[in-house]
Amino acid sequence: MLKGAYRWTASLRFTLGSLIREGLHLKLHGFSAVLLMAFSFAAYAQSSVPVRLNVDLTDAPRKIIHARMTMPVHPGPMTLLYPKWIPGEHEPDGPITDLAGLVFTANGQQIPWVRDDVNMYAFHITVPQGVSTLDIKLDFLATAPPSGFSAGASTSASLALLSWNEVVLYPSGTKPSQVQVQPSIKFPEGWQFGTALTKTGEANGEVQFAAVPLNMLIDSPVLAGRYFKEIPLATDVTPKHYLDMAADGPEDLAIKPQLVDAFSKLVRETGVLYKSRHYNIYHFLVTLSDDVAHFGLEHHQSSDDRVGERTFIDDNLSYLEADLLPHEFTHSWNGKYRRPAGLNHDDYKDPMIGNLLWVYEGLTQYLGDVLAARSGIETDDQFRSSLAATAPPPWTPVPDAPGAICRTRRPPRKSFMTPVRSGTTGGATRIITPRAS
Repeated sequence: MLKGAYRWTASLRFTLGSLIREGLHLKLHGFSAVLLMAFSFAAYAQSSVPVRLNVDLTDAPRKIIHARMTMPVHPGPMTLLYPKWIPGEHEPDGPITDLAGLVFTANGQQIPWVRDDVNMYAFHITVPQGVSTLDIKLDFLATAPPSGFSAGASTSASLALLSWNEVVLYPSGTKPSQVQVQPSIKFPEGWQFGTALTKTGEANGEVQFAAVPLNMLIDSPVLAGRYFKEIPLATDVTPKHYLDMAADGPEDLAIKPQLVDAFSKLVRETGVLYKSRHYNIYHFLVTLSDDVAHFGLEHHQSSDDRVGERTFIDDNLSYLEADLLPHEFTHSWNGKYRRPAGLNHDDYKDPMIGNLLWVYEGLTQYLGDVLAARSGIETDDQFRSSLAATAPPPWTPVPDAPGAICRTRRPPRKSFMTPVRSGTTGGATRIITPRAS
C-alpha cells in the first residue's frame, strides 16, 4: 500500500540524495534532469500498439477497484506519472494517497520501483534488457468520504462512477494525447453502464471499448450500477444525447416525464444559443445516491453529475439542483471546446493557471442558470430568486470581481419546502452544493 508504508524510506532517500547533490557541481543538476527525461521518453515504445488497460469493478461495492496495464517499452530508465492536476477541478488533487498494490513486472519477473524524492506522483523503474512489454498492477482504494470532487466517495453497494485518472500511469516525457489506450471493464454481474466511450464488444466477461488517446479516456468517465436507466433526449437532434442514471434503488429512477421533457428542451436550447455541436455523442451521467460525493464535473462528451438519491422524484430537490446539468453541459462549449490558455495543457503534471476562471466558471454559471429557466427545469420566478440570492448587497465591496465569481462557484438556492434548520434565516434553508466546475 502506498498510503504511508514508504514514508520513512522516502525521507531517507531524500536526505541522502540532498547530501550527495550538495557535493556535486550545480551545473550537472540541470543536465542530469534533461538526460533522465530523455531516457524516460526513450523507454516508452511509441508504436501502433496501444496501452491495454483492464479495470475490474466487481469489488467496487467493497470500495476496491483493480486495474492492470500492459505497456510497450524499451530497455532503460523509465519514469511513470500518476495524474496530478485533474481537468475541471483546477487543483492538484489527483488521489495518489488512495493508490495501492503497485507492482511492475516484465517477462514474469518483478521490477523494483522507487518513488521520486520530490514528486510523489512519479515512480522510477529500470526496464531490463530484452523487455518490450511492461505489466502494471494496481488497486485504487475508493474509501474517501462523501465530500470533495471526483476523488470523493464514488461507489456504493449498487453503483460506481469510474474516473479513469484514478487507475492509470503514463510515461513521463510523453504527452497524454500521444498515448493510445485500449480500455476494458469487468462489471459486477447484472450491472449496466453509460459512457461516451464506444463499445466494441465483450469477451471473457469484460466490456471492450475503442482505443482512444489517454487524455480522451480520462475525459470519459463510466457510470455503472445495478439499478440503471438510459433515456434518449431530444431524439430529433444530431448527435445523440442520453440521460444515464444509476441509483441505489429502483424507485429513485422514476424520473417525472416533465423533467425528461425539460432536459430534452435543454439540448435544443443549447443548439439555439451556441450554434454548434462539437461532440460525437453526449451522455449526462447522473448518480442518484446519498452515499457518494455530490458535485458536478464537466467533460467534453459527458458530465459527471452526482446528487441525492431522491433528486428526480422530489420537486423540491429537483429545484435545488436545477442548474447542475445546464452548467456542466455548457462547459462542453465554455471550458472544453474553448478553454482559457492557462487551463489548456496536455500533461497532468503541469500546474494550471486560473486567472481566467471567471470566464471558465463565472460565465458558465450565468449561462447555465439562463438555460435552466429557458428549458423549463426551473420557473422564471425561481430563476430570478436564485439570481437575487447570488448578487451581493450593494454595500459589499468587491475588489476582485473575477475572483469573487470563482469563489461563489454556484449560487445558493432557496428551498421553500424544506424545514428551517439551525443557522438558517428567512424561513428557508439555503443549500450550496459544491461543484468541481
